[in-house]
Amino acid sequence: MQTLSLLAVALLLSTNVCLFGTFEIYVPNRAEFDSTYREMLPLLLGFCLGLSAFIVIVGWLLPRRPRSVYRAILLALGMLLWIQGSFLKWGYGEFDGRGVAWAKFTWQGWVDAAIWVAFLILAIRFHRRLSRHALFVALAFIVIQSGFMVTRAVIQRDGIAPEESAKEKDAAVPQELCQLSKSLNVFHIIMDAFQTDVFLELVEEEGLMEDLDGFVIYKDNMSVGGRTVLCIPAIFSGKLFDGTQTESEYFRDAMNNSFHNVLFRNNYIVNLMPHITMQITRYTNHFSVRSTYATPRRTRIWRTTSFLIDVSMFRQVPHFAKRFIYNDENWRLSSLASDPPSHASFHQKAFFSDYISRLEAVHSEPAYHFVHLMPPHPPFVTTADGKYAGRALPNTRDNYKNEAR
Repeated sequence: MQTLSLLAVALLLSTNVCLFGTFEIYVPNRAEFDSTYREMLPLLLGFCLGLSAFIVIVGWLLPRRPRSVYRAILLALGMLLWIQGSFLKWGYGEFDGRGVAWAKFTWQGWVDAAIWVAFLILAIRFHRRLSRHALFVALAFIVIQSGFMVTRAVIQRDGIAPEESAKEKDAAVPQELCQLSKSLNVFHIIMDAFQTDVFLELVEEEGLMEDLDGFVIYKDNMSVGGRTVLCIPAIFSGKLFDGTQTESEYFRDAMNNSFHNVLFRNNYIVNLMPHITMQITRYTNHFSVRSTYATPRRTRIWRTTSFLIDVSMFRQVPHFAKRFIYNDENWRLSSLASDPPSHASFHQKAFFSDYISRLEAVHSEPAYHFVHLMPPHPPFVTTADGKYAGRALPNTRDNYKNEAR
């Protein structure tokens, strides 16, 4: 019975971090991840079982008398992780590379500390009573959270945009997308998060003004909603997101009423290279330009999974431990999983280099080419000579410019 009790509390702790916590983060943010939860699930289960096994082995190695205290502490930690991740989130903002203003959350840190210390003291004080009920309490928490997880998976199975195939995620840009028209080509390029002033500064420094003759730059841009992912359907349809529809409904309606559908019906070659899939629309060729371009599937899933677990741990640990997990954007687990160059900017540059090197005039029909490029998004990891810095750099204009270059 003691072994079952130890296994139950170990599973409670590990499932909170590796399964329930990751799922709660993934579902409303699935457009931000380069792998589906189904792809990551085997690895998440592996992490979960590995952590559980480690906890159980440590318990077995302890002398008999301290095991009761150990089980009580584990049960308290499992419940604390759930409480912290569910109710004490504090709103640290988006992880967009701009860092966390830790000084603004001092009192929240003391609240977290008081709750965690109180729980652990009570667990130690009443360890015999808790140990007797640890099996039932741990299993009850696991079953209840599993029920919520399954229910939410069924209800919210549709994301903001549909997923592209795994084959497309891992492939290099197809040659069909590099084929131009011999008569008329319309290039539509979105340089996501690229400040106009920095772009024009780099154009002048590199002497590219004549090379860009014929292009029109739109200097002033603003998001149409709280999430920048909504900008793409707004740009293509001219329809703003007003909150009367769900985000997924708005995305589908806007894309189905997009101007490139009109071009397709008027015999244009329509080549789409978005960051988020547009496969629900009309097109000739489609390829999603992921931030893991040409990355092997296993590597992509490993990196995405490690980052998801990092964020799950960040949400569930107390305030004063979050800084250790975050590590100035050099996330603890992700930094072990990411060999350089693993950041989005390097993969995006690799895609664009492949694309322009393979362009050829083939078609007699006019052609429209849409390309969505993501750099320079923080965290910034590029030095002035274009090499990988080995870590996330401070969020300064110079580092931004190096990333953009």
